[in-house]
Amino acid sequence: MICAISPAFLNYEETLSTLRYADNAKKIKNNAVINESVQDRMIRELKEENAKLRDIVKKVFRDQKEGKPINLEEYGITDVEQAIEDMNENEKLLDDF
Repeated sequence: MICAISPAFLNYEETLSTLRYADNAKKIKNNAVINESVQDRMIRELKEENAKLRDIVKKVFRDQKEGKPINLEEYGITDVEQAIEDMNENEKLLDDF
């Protein structure tokens, strides 16, 4: 913010008022919020979860194919079959929308 102030004593009150206004305006904080419906949010969250699960399953199968030891806890899952099942359930829910 740019303030026009005067060094003249005659404009003391106006200058002080301008500086107070600028200080208050500086303290204003805006928080942007995405305006989306509950259904749109659910669809977005399901798609994000599916993408995450798909990446995890790909990594697990790649590690298995390469003969690396597989640590499922590293990927945040306990069972690959359960992750695939969750992914398929999410796809069915997305199809319903």
